[in-house]
Amino acid sequence: MAGLSDILPKDQLIDRFGTNLVLEEYGKSALRTIGNKKPLGPFGLAANVWNIIVLKGRNPVDPQQLAHYFEAADPNLHLAI
Repeated sequence: MAGLSDILPKDQLIDRFGTNLVLEEYGKSALRTIGNKKPLGPFGLAANVWNIIVLKGRNPVDPQQLAHYFEAADPNLHLAI
């Protein structure tokens, strides 16, 4: 499985932003940790996943089915998906 370090040009980022740049990488098992550090992080990821599901149209879903999660910016959106 590819990690962030496999696709992120870390050296180029450090060249651009300096050595004070801090990059943190988490796996799927650290979803709770990510949620604690950035409460809207899991919501944003889940929102992107939902948008892809709707736009790809491979599964018939009502795009408004999860509207209440979006309106509330509910961090448990990923669980609903």
